[in-house]
Amino acid sequence: MFFAPVAVLFALHQTPEIDSDIYFSGVLAGTNHYSAKADKSFDSVSTVKLQGFDIDSHLSVTADKGRPTALLIVETMKQGPKTLRYLKVELKDGKTLVTRTEGGTAEEDATAPAFPMFSTFHPQTLSSLSESIKWSDNTKQDILTYLVDGSTLLNFGTKPTGAKNIQVNGNTVSVRTADINLKTVGFKAVFNQDGSLVGFDVPSQKLRMVRRGYESAFEDPLAKFKELSQPTYKTKVLQIDIPLRDGVMTKATMIRPTDEGKYPVILERTPYGRLLTAEEGDAYARRGYVFIVQDVRGTGDSKGSFDPMVTERKDGYDTIDWISKQPWCSGSVGMIGASYGGFVQWAAAVEHHPALKCIVPQVSPPSSAMWNIPYENGVLTLLSDLWWLRIVDNPKGQNMLTALNEITNMKGLTTLPIDKVDDKLLGFNSKIFTNWLKRDNSTLWPGWDFDALMKTVKIPAFHLSGWFDGDEIGTQRNWQFVRGGGNNKQWLIYGPWTHFFNTTTKVGNLDFGKDAVLELDSEYLRWFDTWLKGKSVSVEKVPKVRYFVMGENKWHTSADWPPVESKPETRYFQFGSENNGAKSVAKLVKEMTKSTSTKSDYDPSTEKIGLDSMGIGDQGQNMYADDKSLPKNYIVLRSEPFKKDQVITGPVTVEFDFKCSARDTDFFAVGTDQDPGKGHVAIFKTGKLRASYIQGLDKQRFLTPGKKYRAKLLLWDGANMFKKGHRLSLFILQSTFPGNARNLGTTEPILTGTKMVVQHNTIFSTRNNPATIKYRVLPN
Repeated sequence: MFFAPVAVLFALHQTPEIDSDIYFSGVLAGTNHYSAKADKSFDSVSTVKLQGFDIDSHLSVTADKGRPTALLIVETMKQGPKTLRYLKVELKDGKTLVTRTEGGTAEEDATAPAFPMFSTFHPQTLSSLSESIKWSDNTKQDILTYLVDGSTLLNFGTKPTGAKNIQVNGNTVSVRTADINLKTVGFKAVFNQDGSLVGFDVPSQKLRMVRRGYESAFEDPLAKFKELSQPTYKTKVLQIDIPLRDGVMTKATMIRPTDEGKYPVILERTPYGRLLTAEEGDAYARRGYVFIVQDVRGTGDSKGSFDPMVTERKDGYDTIDWISKQPWCSGSVGMIGASYGGFVQWAAAVEHHPALKCIVPQVSPPSSAMWNIPYENGVLTLLSDLWWLRIVDNPKGQNMLTALNEITNMKGLTTLPIDKVDDKLLGFNSKIFTNWLKRDNSTLWPGWDFDALMKTVKIPAFHLSGWFDGDEIGTQRNWQFVRGGGNNKQWLIYGPWTHFFNTTTKVGNLDFGKDAVLELDSEYLRWFDTWLKGKSVSVEKVPKVRYFVMGENKWHTSADWPPVESKPETRYFQFGSENNGAKSVAKLVKEMTKSTSTKSDYDPSTEKIGLDSMGIGDQGQNMYADDKSLPKNYIVLRSEPFKKDQVITGPVTVEFDFKCSARDTDFFAVGTDQDPGKGHVAIFKTGKLRASYIQGLDKQRFLTPGKKYRAKLLLWDGANMFKKGHRLSLFILQSTFPGNARNLGTTEPILTGTKMVVQHNTIFSTRNNPATIKYRVLPN
């Protein structure tokens, strides 16, 4: 690492006035005016309209001998007349004071400003970085940079990538390029020879800021695909009303070509506010599509009552039906959207409206309320349920931004009955949460229990998810159901991503390399051109399945998932004299030699706040769990060290016989890559089981104490290269509280239960009924 001397300041004396344009999804979203003064101070003003928010930001820096002596940034974010966020950072009397107004005002000391510096909505601040770059060295350079927005220092991993000539106002200008990587995002920056910034491009966020006149420095990634629909249309934006069958009126934003005519329609339905995604529709409208984004029933500006997921089958059908009958619709409708916006596509697809021709469900939950949110295999997914309801069911009127602030009152999670947890943790009562607790089996979800219908979906479907996606089990199950129905018009992409898919090359301290983020806009356009316009754009040449292999950090392709090249493999549990924590000698073996068992006790009354919802790592910066400090309540089984590199993929299942002293108990299973130097990293995320649902999710059938049962857990998909010397390890737990609700061990309803009993369990692995973990391996 090196740090540029503070006396060095970027040379902008030749270009004191610079105007830049700010683009989002290829659409002009704002402008920046930058003014450099003779004493090397500068003033920067940006006005941005982004995803329904109006952002005004003013940054002023006074410098003396290359050192910032005064700094002031004032930034406001509004939605209509309401101010959602106010930020003021001021260097005063030698220290920095930060004022934030987000439901309250506070002042704090912060890191003193220094050069180089960067501020998100002030692109020319990045010019100060160019003086610190060793342009003759094309290796990665860590440059400590002052992040104005957070008043902190951050490493900018910078790698010069060469020079190129571009045309500016008819003249040839030579510019220099560099790749820059932060903790979670990477982008490309282009600089003039005098050090001033030409612009930067963040593909994963669809954000580009470029100096006016220098647009040729960046290429449209879609421009090279001449066979795809081209942006030849002018567009207009309209607000429309879409009626549902029961008379409820919903509100939608429509972006369409200005020319009259019939066009295919791309529909997105969301509970998060249609303005958050409406701007992305312009890129499609310019290519001859009508793009519609709708507030679902009871959200945004739509009327009615919001009962999450439950009404989306009928509402989706009604929306498509109304659209298909409009004079501007060609009769072909496709859908796209992420998370809830992915689920609504499946809900509509099983209703089989003839106008719905294809879907692109991204990071979608599954087609059952009992398999991810609010329950997974009978286990209440407590913390993620409450986090989500904090966004969509908050009577305090918080917006998406403030609702995502850190939850501080974590002790409230221990409250019983569990129906009062939302009051303690979030400070309000969620009627939706209460309804979810009452609906504790699949028969109580008539609108959100359509697993059996998924096999009837025959339209093309393009699935996307990530190995760290909190809804990954949805894509995993949805793919298998539709595949089981014989639908061979499916694509699937699994990346090393969180729920915010394809936005970062890193998760915590796991770095997957620059190729981890894909260019997907052309993929979506190729999909819609094929199925909505009937264009021949070689969709058949695109691999059906692409998946990222962690550890190897490479993309693989296949004709199916699980990969057709893979082979099934089974390992058996062999317990030993010690089976818990770091001292465990329990093994995952390829051949059974003897029958073994182990005991495990769980006392819900002793739970402490602190375990994460995955049961491994802190899900923050460090994704590894130290093998030497594994908790004693973890049953740990390890394979022998691999003798050569081995790629293992999902699906992964774990089965074992057990006896329990109580009427109910839970089991969780996590598959890890045990690195002998770093510890465990979760590869196959937590499979879950509430034992009272072993015989079906339609109702609880409580255990008979002392009777033997067979537990079956489906772990979340993954793909990983286990390097030579690494081990495949398996953790069996009885709790991952507070991520998932405690099992109190009684027959009381989850809504009202308060009594707790200790659960004494025995897990068996016998020759007649071995305990197993099953997965897939790729040929070496």
